Amino acid sequence: MTACVTRIPNWWLKFLKSERTFDNIEDKKRSGRPKSGRCPANVNAVRDIVQSDRRATVSEIQSASGLTRGTVHKILKKDLLMSKVAAKFVPKQLNPEQTVSSETPN
Repeated sequence: MTACVTRIPNWWLKFLKSERTFDNIEDKKRSGRPKSGRCPANVNAVRDIVQSDRRATVSEIQSASGLTRGTVHKILKKDLLMSKVAAKFVPKQLNPEQTVSSETPN
């Protein structure tokens, strides 16, 4: 988008008349997509899916929740603090009982 040659001088004059104050520099409200799909309802939905099946893949969680792959991955990593260990999603901080049970073969 280019500015019309006649508009630029008008903008300059308007700027000079306003005594170089920036009274109206706030953004207008816009409609559109939300910034993130990581709302509490989606986090709870992903948590429920993972708790029902610890071996669920990101693709399976994506299909079940209707969220994007990136959003599911961010929820798992940042909100639920989980990481993939031996094809299972587990919390990053294990208590001693969980550590022992995860080390013993089934």
